Amino acid sequence: MSDLTFREIEIEDRDKVNDCLEKSGFMSSEYSFPNLFIWRRRFGYRIALHAGFLFIMVQDGNDSYYFYPAGEGDIGEAIKAISADSASKGSRGYITSATRENTLLLESIFPGRFRFAAHRDYSDYIYNADDLINLPGRKYHSKRNHISRFIEEYGQIVYQDIDSGNLEECRSAYGQWLEEKKDKGEDPKSFSDEATAMEECFSHYRSIGMKGGLIRARGRLCSFSFGSRINSETFGIHIEKSLIECQGGYATINREFAARHAADFRYINREEDLGIKGLRRAKLSYHPVMLLEKYTAPLEGANP
Repeated sequence: MSDLTFREIEIEDRDKVNDCLEKSGFMSSEYSFPNLFIWRRRFGYRIALHAGFLFIMVQDGNDSYYFYPAGEGDIGEAIKAISADSASKGSRGYITSATRENTLLLESIFPGRFRFAAHRDYSDYIYNADDLINLPGRKYHSKRNHISRFIEEYGQIVYQDIDSGNLEECRSAYGQWLEEKKDKGEDPKSFSDEATAMEECFSHYRSIGMKGGLIRARGRLCSFSFGSRINSETFGIHIEKSLIECQGGYATINREFAARHAADFRYINREEDLGIKGLRRAKLSYHPVMLLEKYTAPLEGANP
């Protein structure tokens, strides 16, 4: 019998979830309440709060995936608890989203009993915040040029934080962005999961603790971005969109949003590339200081 009772994450869980995340200090993009909340339906995130830990689980057929527990307490007992939960379901259980440091700790507790593997497509891109704000040196020359051309084309740009007064404009701009993708021949069904997450973000923006910013040029919205604090040193960029007609819009919102919301952080996490070639190329072009590997292993190693 399992001691863990998993359920859907709710707005009312924010403070307790954030408390566990704060105590852990993880810098992976998954460990953010706003991110967990807006993607909860797409991935079927379920949470349990027990013995000082936040447990996050995803069920995929007969496979149960458990994020490395966040919080304070006996991590060995926490791993045994998720192993027992998996066994009670009769499913194949896995621990996932473990960092290299997490795997070393588990190896010291369960020597030789876990076989961890990382997948490049799910590594988070971590950047120096100062680099994305200031774009220094020759390696960022092309990014500065993109922004300069954007300003030359549109003249004076206006940055605004997203609030109740302009949130609906962002919703409309996202709808236009989807139409642009459709006009380019891309299958709109491929964006249905993201569209669900975006609607969650628009509908619960203030209550989940998301931060947002937009850029206007010639009086109209061109680009917007959403992010949130991940830990004391890391700010996460979860969503970034720019309309096709606004050439240079991505580079501009990237810098302007980081300058307003990540200046007090050491790092910026821009999440994974999921193996998408164009996305990988774009993320590498900003010169990450590290790729944060995330490891997965079968839970059999936690069994006696």
